[in-house]
Amino acid sequence: MRNFNAHRHAEIVLAKLNAPLLPPFHVERPYLFTRFKRGLSWKFILVAAPIGYGKTTLLSEWYYRLLRDEEEACKVAWLTLDEEDADFIRLCGHLLASWSAIWPYITENNPLPDTDDDIRDYSVRLSNYLHKQMKNEPKRCVLFIDNLDALPPGRLSELLYFFAEYLPAGITVVSTGSFFPMDMIDFRFWDSVLEFPPSDLPFKRDEVAAFLEGQFGEAFPLDQADELYRLTEGWVTGVRLYVDSLNEMSVESHASLDVDALYPLVDRFFSSCVSREIPGELASFLLETSLVEKFNAPLCSHLTGLKDSQRFIDALIERRFFIEPIEGEERWYRYHPLFLRWLRTRLLQYSAGTIRELGSKACDWYESQKMSIDAAKYMLMANDSDMIENLAASANFKRADTEEPFISWICNTPAEDLPHDPTLSLLVTWGYMCNGRSKDTLKWLALFEKNLEEEKKNKADSFSAEDLQAASIVIQHVKIKCKEFDGFFKEAIEEYRNLLDQQDGTMTLSLRCVVVHALAESYERVGEFSLALEYYLQTEAIADLANSPFFVAFGRYAFCWVLAIRGELRNAEQACRRALEECPTDYTLYGALHALLAYIQIEKDEMVEAGKSLEKAMMRLSLTRNADMLFEANIVQANYLASLRKLDEAYRLIVQTVLLAESTGVPRGVLYFAYIIQVRIALQRNNIADAIMANEKIKRRIDPDDTLYVLR
Repeated sequence: MRNFNAHRHAEIVLAKLNAPLLPPFHVERPYLFTRFKRGLSWKFILVAAPIGYGKTTLLSEWYYRLLRDEEEACKVAWLTLDEEDADFIRLCGHLLASWSAIWPYITENNPLPDTDDDIRDYSVRLSNYLHKQMKNEPKRCVLFIDNLDALPPGRLSELLYFFAEYLPAGITVVSTGSFFPMDMIDFRFWDSVLEFPPSDLPFKRDEVAAFLEGQFGEAFPLDQADELYRLTEGWVTGVRLYVDSLNEMSVESHASLDVDALYPLVDRFFSSCVSREIPGELASFLLETSLVEKFNAPLCSHLTGLKDSQRFIDALIERRFFIEPIEGEERWYRYHPLFLRWLRTRLLQYSAGTIRELGSKACDWYESQKMSIDAAKYMLMANDSDMIENLAASANFKRADTEEPFISWICNTPAEDLPHDPTLSLLVTWGYMCNGRSKDTLKWLALFEKNLEEEKKNKADSFSAEDLQAASIVIQHVKIKCKEFDGFFKEAIEEYRNLLDQQDGTMTLSLRCVVVHALAESYERVGEFSLALEYYLQTEAIADLANSPFFVAFGRYAFCWVLAIRGELRNAEQACRRALEECPTDYTLYGALHALLAYIQIEKDEMVEAGKSLEKAMMRLSLTRNADMLFEANIVQANYLASLRKLDEAYRLIVQTVLLAESTGVPRGVLYFAYIIQVRIALQRNNIADAIMANEKIKRRIDPDDTLYVLR
């Protein structure tokens, strides 16, 4: 260090006055240098981009090229700023020290001010000196300032004002910054600023290939270079991190791009270098909006609950937090894919309930905008993933990476892939079927059939006879289920029985389990509970043979509910507790079993225990889109509220549940259950008219053989 002022010490860090050396195998970018040279007539040139876009390297290239460019005949100086330069005296000392590379006596003729109060006087004095120097200076003088936004906003505004107001013609300041709001420069001088925006800085495809060739020679396959460009979108640090993760041997041994080598380094980079730059109010906004592939202000407001989402989007754009407008879609934006992946990795550390809630909000918004494909993706995220995956797996349609959690996998799957992939379209089909939405179910089933036919043509060897038979059974099963949703219960039972008879001996155990369970549900829907119980027991036995824990739990759950509906509370409670002991706690069914247990405890007047069971149930079920389970849980909750004499709250909930259940093909037992609770609550509120209306609904829907539903 050296001292330029005896009466006011300003220690000069000499390393800050030297431009960084260019890295090995640096890829020069002449088209940017040409544009830069054309802009040297401007007073201020800003290279503005997020961290990791190669801003410093680009400035270093320009610095060294000007040094050796005799044609341009420029004098150059360099200064790297840091947080300590917020001190005005220190900042001035380093500015003078950097300019001494051009004017050796500038420090002697411009002693540093004594206090920060002397800013304006010192600026005028320094400006006068520079104007005198430039009168006799035939060459353009260029000051490179790296990391300009290391200064706090107030100090940065003062420095920018000095550059704009006081620098003489012939001096150009070239600087980098990640966060640089234009309102820090007086609007009178905006025309003096030339900006290189983030879109100018990423590597082009051929530059990625050239960089990799410089590192590895011809060992790096060109198709991998193309894939790396697609993955990083030319983000300079992303490309360099991938190179750091490999050596020549690993390059030669990989037939395709090794993304697993890149992701840990990228995650570490964002966590260490970017995370600390994110203000607290933007952190939650970034995480919650990372759920979706693209976003606008109305969608963000729906997801986050914020009314002024556009303000947050504008703040991200201003701070250049890896956000980009989508070309051709006004006021729609997206995050850089690697930044998005890092955000989602952090988002998916939240509870499954939180993710499902966000997915449900996204689904509702996309449906309101008639964006059905996007809505389908987030319907899957909000749904009972265990059920959907097990239903698809029963027909031998499984996703390739079963190690990744379903929510994470579907979150990172582009929505545009859903209508074109057999497995994805089948998952959506099952999802809408679990929601009781027959129209959407049949729409996606048709896409599944179309995709299956195309796959059979293009990849005939990938399908066995068993696979095709399983697909055929699934198609028949879904069509029958949709008939049932539309009220054709007896026809559904007959068709399910025919399907089982026709495929007897050839149907796989897992698929037979699905169809037998569906037949049991059909019997339950028409009130034939003895047959429903028999087939639910068959479901459990078949699932046990098929080694399917999910369908074992599903069969037990349905069996327990039928027992409860029949009034066999003691048997239902014993069966429910056994089922809970063996049901995995992360299943949605675990919550549904707790809802059933709560109902039994309410009937036994064990209100404290019922409250605990219901709390556990709603933690699992409040965000599920499984129609039957959610209706049953809401009915139990309404019953519980009524038992606590919270009659108005209970009444609102049961009326809403009944209206929704009447428009959905829920089992008749569930609908009867809802009516009985509605009658009970109406009588408690002395609302005789509503009780009679609910009673009449039961009479209209009950069969002569149904003797189980007698109002107390």
